[in-house]
Amino acid sequence: PEAGETQVKIADAQNGLTLRKKGEDIWDILITGNISTPGQHDCVLVATDMQGLSTEFRFSYCILENTAPALIRNFDDIYIEGKGGTFTYDLTEYFTDIDGENLTYRISEGNRGVAGCALSGSLLTVTIVGYGTSSLTVTAEDLKTKCSAELRIGAKNPENPVEMYPVPVINILNIRTGEKKETEVQISSASGYILYEGKDYASIFEPMVLDLSDFAPGRYRVKVSIGEHITEKV
Repeated sequence: PEAGETQVKIADAQNGLTLRKKGEDIWDILITGNISTPGQHDCVLVATDMQGLSTEFRFSYCILENTAPALIRNFDDIYIEGKGGTFTYDLTEYFTDIDGENLTYRISEGNRGVAGCALSGSLLTVTIVGYGTSSLTVTAEDLKTKCSAELRIGAKNPENPVEMYPVPVINILNIRTGEKKETEVQISSASGYILYEGKDYASIFEPMVLDLSDFAPGRYRVKVSIGEHITEKV
């Protein structure tokens, strides 16, 4: 009750607990949860006057364990024939935080020659700018932890529905199509003798892989059949 300055401090302050003077005889206690140790904590606030007399105020607080953001649903692959398409995603429909924290988002871009992206808050916009494949890593973060998911992108040139690479072949031939479909392959010699016949599923993201290491050096004809569509290359 006597006039004079009063010193206030926290005895044995825990990490994340700070005391800040707001005005005359008014103090704020700030608890920063993301740098505090989870669990129940007891705190002693000590006020001391100029005569050295003091009083204590005791209180308790609890820091909950942080729960990492979680993926609600996976991203569907983007597949498009042509380029110039735009796709928009509300990331709050893909990630959640059960602690109720506001999430921030980051995008790790892949092949910018295939797709460009723009992020505004939780809104992600992807624009197809070229042919090929790319992959974006989308990350949602709270103050301590994070969660990531992959968004695969494939853009096919409609004039080139089947790609075979590398050319020339050393050991492995890859056959890349568009959407995932059963693909039949026949390889024959220059004289027309069939050396290989087989079928498997192939797509722009998961090409059909053929091991041709046992083939002798030379020129071969490759016939690829997808339904009624047939592509032949030498």
